[in-house]
Amino acid sequence: MALALDLPSILIFSTLIHVMLAFLLGVFWRSSSHSIGFGWWVANEVLLSLGSFLLIAFAIAPHPLMLIVANISFFAAIPLIEAGLRDWFGLRKGMWLRWAVAGLAYLALLSTWVLGTDFATRAMVFSAGTGVQALLFLALLLSIRPLAPRLPMQIMLFSALVVLLVTLYRMAKTVPALGLDLPPDRGLLAVLLIATVIAAVLRICAMLLLLHGRVESGFKRAKAELEHRANVDSLTALYSRAYFEASCNQMIELAHNVRAPVCLMLCDMDDFKGINDQLGHPEGDAILERFASLVKHTIRKGDIAGRLGGDEFAVLFYGCDLAVARDIVERLRRNTAQVLAVDGRHISISAGLVSVEQGACFEDAYVLADQALYAAKADGRNTVVVRSGHQTPVLENV
Repeated sequence: MALALDLPSILIFSTLIHVMLAFLLGVFWRSSSHSIGFGWWVANEVLLSLGSFLLIAFAIAPHPLMLIVANISFFAAIPLIEAGLRDWFGLRKGMWLRWAVAGLAYLALLSTWVLGTDFATRAMVFSAGTGVQALLFLALLLSIRPLAPRLPMQIMLFSALVVLLVTLYRMAKTVPALGLDLPPDRGLLAVLLIATVIAAVLRICAMLLLLHGRVESGFKRAKAELEHRANVDSLTALYSRAYFEASCNQMIELAHNVRAPVCLMLCDMDDFKGINDQLGHPEGDAILERFASLVKHTIRKGDIAGRLGGDEFAVLFYGCDLAVARDIVERLRRNTAQVLAVDGRHISISAGLVSVEQGACFEDAYVLADQALYAAKADGRNTVVVRSGHQTPVLENV
């Protein structure tokens, strides 16, 4: 037991721990763009390392300046931790109060040295200042708890409670020695240092968990963004060709399993090349955007639409028989006339509509719909051609 509470050994151990923690935080701080606030936490561990080292040096060659600097580092610890947390969560206001409390606590301790009070009194002033800071820090942690992942905040709260409880324990043990010129209780100081190290390790674990959570969230957002870019056409916000085809195969299989009707429409704009050549590609892109918006507002909930390339679009009608799908496509064709080019010309589309028969896949339906679309073009455009299975195309009136 005497070895466990040997103060010089614990001071050396505490210094090494804080140096390693400072190095660890520094590595993450320099290597990750997500480590907002880590600079404050690195500074805290560096100062705690310096304070512990100065206490070792004071035991070897005492000088008042060593204790002055060491206590500055100890009183600055909690405000530095809080500054990092506030930066992490974007809470900029309120730090002035924490620094003011730390400054007043240090001035109170400094005044006890100037007045030449006994060690027990100085210890009480030091502990009271630390206790007030720990209470304010606990209040901050409780206020930001809803903003943070549960596990890091629980660990951080436990770390702060360790500091507060050991501070209260020291105050309780020091009260009987007030007014007596007794030497420091080295065993009590050793317990205080051990608790400080435990709190530091817990705190660093919580900080790294916060960083891990933010990095993981960043990866998830990046993955979602990449998936969105791969699955959604950037110009029209409809499904891309690859995602549309994959989704169609899944929906066709589901429809066949439940014996639900399903239809596929292909369409493209009439003389779209002339629009691009005469009015320019920016105007062509604007027309594609307006037409895509019209498609989204015309089809039903549960249907899916995609841009297959250029001015070619497709819609899969799920749970929709050919007659209902034909009415929707006809409405789309008529409403397309409301889309005007910059020179006032009306836009029109030709479309092919087919029912996807039992056992057919998207590729089979696409071939038939493409044939129907070709027939619509051959019939003079601005037309919908409907076919069911392998039937002969049926022309719809313009």
